[in-house]
Amino acid sequence: MSDFKPTDTKLRVSDEPEGVPFVITPQTLAELSIITSVTRYGMLDILFKVREVGFYEDAEKASEVLTIHAEPVRVLGLTDIIKSKKAVDRDKDRATMLILEALQKKRQKRSRTAQPD
Repeated sequence: MSDFKPTDTKLRVSDEPEGVPFVITPQTLAELSIITSVTRYGMLDILFKVREVGFYEDAEKASEVLTIHAEPVRVLGLTDIIKSKKAVDRDKDRATMLILEALQKKRQKRSRTAQPD
């Protein structure tokens, strides 16, 4: 992903599955609270404030680092993603809750079995 450029990003809208071009500028960022986009790597949502978590500094404290295409990427922790999606309570979020909660249980089980007695 080291070759990712902001110009690769298109704004995701419901009636345009491929997205529509837009330019990321300081003014654009100041006017938006969320950017829902599509990139050549897939969908990417950028939230400037996460419900039940807070702003960037709060989210950073609750984040974890994943390796994606050999690059470290900081993402919101699974517990806080679940908490936020429950608070938002949209149909599309409820549809993914079973998957996210199952993943969380799997992680917790793996964590418990990895710890010595």
